[in-house]
Amino acid sequence: MESLFTVKAKNTQINKELKNTTDLIIAQRKAASKYQGYVDKLAKNATKGKKGLKQSEVNKYIKLIKNGSLTKDAIKSIKNEKLKTFVENYQTYHDKAVDAKKAVQENIAFV
Repeated sequence: MESLFTVKAKNTQINKELKNTTDLIIAQRKAASKYQGYVDKLAKNATKGKKGLKQSEVNKYIKLIKNGSLTKDAIKSIKNEKLKTFVENYQTYHDKAVDAKKAVQENIAFV
């Protein structure tokens, strides 16, 4: 009789952990989606208006950020302040989106 309660208690604990992990995965997916939406919006808005950045320049830096080859020193050396601000913001939120996506994958592997 005692082993029945132990098994039931263990199953209850396992179910709680699965629910917590599932909730965490859902939250991380939402975060990844929001961060990705923000970087997409940044890229779209960077070229708007008369004082917008050149699309080719924006695309160049997005590619460098996505492949991980843009260093902090390279960002500091950008002379155009508007471009530098765009690159810093894009880098920050791109990294957050990537981290959230990695966390989702790690938690899925845990389950």
